[in-house]
Amino acid sequence: MTENKVAAFLKAFAVVGAICGMLPALITLDIFLIVECVLASIAAGVLLYGLGEAIELLHQIREELRCRRMTGEEPAPADAPPAAKE
Repeated sequence: MTENKVAAFLKAFAVVGAICGMLPALITLDIFLIVECVLASIAAGVLLYGLGEAIELLHQIREELRCRRMTGEEPAPADAPPAAKE
């Protein structure tokens, strides 16, 4: 399976952005600014990382469906009971 470059970029950007977002707060000695920057950086990093995960999952689903179409395998209906294993 191919790697999704957009998802990888978003994940890396989220980690780097969360770390770099904390640097200005560490330069100052104001406790309110430190807490505010740390919380904002972590929140933004988590949201961007989550977006990268969602894009990666959607890419995996797309690749799996593409492989099923190529092999001609039909997915089971959602309301059908699972097939019994013999």
